[in-house]
Amino acid sequence: MIPANHEGRQRGWLVPLLLISIAALGTWVSGHRVDLGAPVFNLGFGFGPVVQALLSQHRYGVVDGHYGWWSYACRMPLIPLFAVLVALVFSGGIKVFWLVKNLLLWSLWIYALLRLRKSFALADHWVLLAAAVILFVPYNLNIACQMDIEEGYLVALLGLLYVLLVTGRSRWDFAALGALVAAIYLAKSSMFLVCGVAVLWVLVAMWKKDRLAAILPGVLLAAAILGWGGFIHARTGVFAVGADASSWNGGNYYKGNNAKVPALYPRITLDTLDSTGFLLPTTEVKNEWELNHAQMAMGRKYMMSHPGQTLRMDAIKLWVACCDLRESPEHTPGHTRPMVMMSNGVNHLLFDIVALLACVHILRRRGSQAEWLFLLLVSAYLAPYFTGFLYMRHMVPLYGLAAILLALQLSAKTQSPADGEQV
Repeated sequence: MIPANHEGRQRGWLVPLLLISIAALGTWVSGHRVDLGAPVFNLGFGFGPVVQALLSQHRYGVVDGHYGWWSYACRMPLIPLFAVLVALVFSGGIKVFWLVKNLLLWSLWIYALLRLRKSFALADHWVLLAAAVILFVPYNLNIACQMDIEEGYLVALLGLLYVLLVTGRSRWDFAALGALVAAIYLAKSSMFLVCGVAVLWVLVAMWKKDRLAAILPGVLLAAAILGWGGFIHARTGVFAVGADASSWNGGNYYKGNNAKVPALYPRITLDTLDSTGFLLPTTEVKNEWELNHAQMAMGRKYMMSHPGQTLRMDAIKLWVACCDLRESPEHTPGHTRPMVMMSNGVNHLLFDIVALLACVHILRRRGSQAEWLFLLLVSAYLAPYFTGFLYMRHMVPLYGLAAILLALQLSAKTQSPADGEQV
């Protein structure tokens, strides 16, 4: 007969082993869709050229494909610098970067789930349910494993952020949370509001208990803002922060707010406008910031002169976020892949139920800290996309948060034993 404590230790290792095994299997499957023999310079979405410039020219940025000037503030620095670090320490091949990236990010994600299980005394099946939303929903797994889109990093980073915010107790926890907030800010320019919510949450929750812990995330976020903004200012004369955190923000803003969008969005990628010259201003621009500000101005002008169309586009974005089963954008125009449709069905059902339950609990004054935080993070995350454009891949990190909250809601443990009274 197996002693009870030995049996408990065996069960304790079962969930971590399952999570590690399934994550490894999913990463291996996703690797068949990647050209693992290519150099890291082949990363898409503008990251590859930045990495190449850093390694070969020791210079951050890229040459603008239309105007020919050097753009410093095009891509936020976390992913390019991470790729360069891997190339210098290990190898410059995509295969090595793919392995290191997924090993690190899946480790952080698994740690978040195991920390959640311990802090809330969750049953194993609720933890596995949260994991299944990412590991067993094909589209979510594919996005989480990708190397050259920010969502491939944010799935794990935002999941860990959420867990640390609802379980953090010590100064070490909040120091780690601060480092995480800084990394998220440097990963994607639209994450400023999310980082702000996290910093304010800790400040309010911890100010009376431990003021040093309360300000740690804010201090580290400020360091990230000053570091990136100061670097760009030294090279371009513009302090990169807010709407100017990336010089591509203007192009993305105008890309989502112009006369051609209604005929394209959400089925046909708006990136098709990049090659037409339509997004370029008719006035003379002399550098990346003049271009950025001119495109911002054109986007604002369109929105102000077409308020009805702007509201209709917002309604479509809400549909994409909560209900749309079809692909956005479609991989093959006119056709939605069946596995994507199935994934969308699972994702929307999960997200809508969790958000609705949170709202009902809050309206009935039974809302937990985890539910309040979920709604705040979701609102902060989505706000920039509603000013530009929203695709289904942008939603995947939020589905990870929804899966975590669903596990807490179903287990009736939306606050940990140390949380005290609900908000």
